[in-house]
Amino acid sequence: MCSQNKGIWYNNPDCSAGGKHFHSGEHLKLSLPYSTYGLDVIASIGRQRQREHKQFVEIQHHLNKQGVAINDTSVGRLYRLFLALMSGRANAVRSCKL
Repeated sequence: MCSQNKGIWYNNPDCSAGGKHFHSGEHLKLSLPYSTYGLDVIASIGRQRQREHKQFVEIQHHLNKQGVAINDTSVGRLYRLFLALMSGRANAVRSCKL
């Protein structure tokens, strides 16, 4: 077996499970499915963009200094994801008040 991102890639041709990818249940608490970055990174991008009015390149540089390997295109994609998550939260809060 070898570790690969947030799961285990089981590579044993003699086993019926050979070639399958198993995800850790714990990582789903910290990141979205099919996402390379955790919710903490998404929240950080949203905070820096919304509160500090930083450009994507500035956010990228800040995250790179923190040890997060990311490019400005991914920052933009994750910011749009942040907005979608916040929109869903706002809709849920509004529907609870009705």
